Amino acid sequence: MNKRSFVWMVLLFPVSIWAQTPKFDTTVLIGKIGYRVRCNNKSPDNNLASIKLVGFTNARDPEFFVKGVIRQASIDDFNNDGFPDLMMNVYNGPNEVYGNVIALVSNENKSVSVVSFPDILNDPKLREGYKGNDHFQLMEGLLMRSFPLYSSNDSTATYTGKKRFIQYQLQKGEGDRLSFKPMHTYEVASPEQN
Repeated sequence: MNKRSFVWMVLLFPVSIWAQTPKFDTTVLIGKIGYRVRCNNKSPDNNLASIKLVGFTNARDPEFFVKGVIRQASIDDFNNDGFPDLMMNVYNGPNEVYGNVIALVSNENKSVSVVSFPDILNDPKLREGYKGNDHFQLMEGLLMRSFPLYSSNDSTATYTGKKRFIQYQLQKGEGDRLSFKPMHTYEVASPEQN
């Protein structure tokens, strides 16, 4: 290998490392109960997530595919039943900017149930000015979502200087199925530029 080839290899090698989303492996606990979340994040579109239920009684550890990459896991008691629940933030789309939530609710630490989360693109009012860059936060059983607002949803849109906040609450639906429903929405001026 000549000197020039070696220099190019050294310069290009770090770029390929930085372009990949890192493997996700974290544990979230309340006391001795919680969840270990692992995902290889190898593909921007489809990854296997493995959840180890920590401190559960004879529970089966779930595995499932996620559309996107997992970037964060949080623990809280969504349904206020005294048992900790799991929220995972998943991002997909170009440059992984579109956020989504996958949530699991503990059934008395014996098993878990999946909670549905509405797709923002299915709501004409909430999707207006949406171009991703979502941030999610849990606050005492409530889920807050925020994202910068743009003048439109197309590629020529400009940042308006505002952020939209959506507050979601867990509700029981048909057949006692749990889902997050948007309860309140508001917009505020933001000094951040995206």
